[in-house]
Amino acid sequence: MRELVLRKKDHVTVRKELRQERTAYSYMALATPLVFGAFGLLLGRRHERLRSAQEQINRMHEEFCAIAAHDLRNPITALQLRLETLRERMKDGSANLPAEALERLVTNTRRLDQLVSQLLDATRIDSRKLEIAAVPTALPECISPIVDRLRMTVGKHSLELAIEGAPPAVMADPSRLDQILTNLVDNAAKYSPDGTPIRIAIRPEQGGATLSVTDRGFGISKDELPHVFERFYQSSRARAKKSGLGLGLYITKGLVDAHGGKISVASQPNRGSTFAVWLPRATPG
Repeated sequence: MRELVLRKKDHVTVRKELRQERTAYSYMALATPLVFGAFGLLLGRRHERLRSAQEQINRMHEEFCAIAAHDLRNPITALQLRLETLRERMKDGSANLPAEALERLVTNTRRLDQLVSQLLDATRIDSRKLEIAAVPTALPECISPIVDRLRMTVGKHSLELAIEGAPPAVMADPSRLDQILTNLVDNAAKYSPDGTPIRIAIRPEQGGATLSVTDRGFGISKDELPHVFERFYQSSRARAKKSGLGLGLYITKGLVDAHGGKISVASQPNRGSTFAVWLPRATPG
């Protein structure tokens, strides 16, 4: 059809129309990247504003946690001191309070103190200000007394410690290692039926050693497994029990990362879970 139209026109008219079309195409070719460039610039600015707003929200969250934890720590410390004084007075008969009621008060106060400590640690992890004092550490000698203490806190669960092979010394902060193991054992006891065993194992691993905690509990679903180390994440079972802040495993991972280590989890619903912590071998000198 276009050829028929062109044949009816003289060649001067045809050349003029072709020049006009080429000019129009040239303008389009020039305008297209400008339009898309402007659109991209607007999207970039919007993304930057959103990122800046998110960073501000994160800073406000960190500041809130730090202030809340600090403000809670002082009255809790004072309450703990008063309870210890009351406990001593009960021993010598100068004060009278049912022993069971006193123990509940002490337990709940310790629980509050633990929650405050979790908030502080989570804030330090978020702001990358978590400090550890890693020294060459023999895991069997360090872990054994911790396990003895934990046996008194896991209720009807049995706690087994197994040393496999000859684990090398690792770089670790003993107090933080205590915190890591306590978090993992508490988690195992919380989500396992009474009377089921919890197994702690230490074994050599390439470039270091691995500390693992295995339970025969309710397990973690495949959908929830990728999220267990996220801040404030709670599994469906934890939400049903209304237990904790969802910070225990997040802090545990932060502590392991601060050691230059790695933490992993393997789990099957209704068959149990294994949390494994790898720590690097201690360097000479």
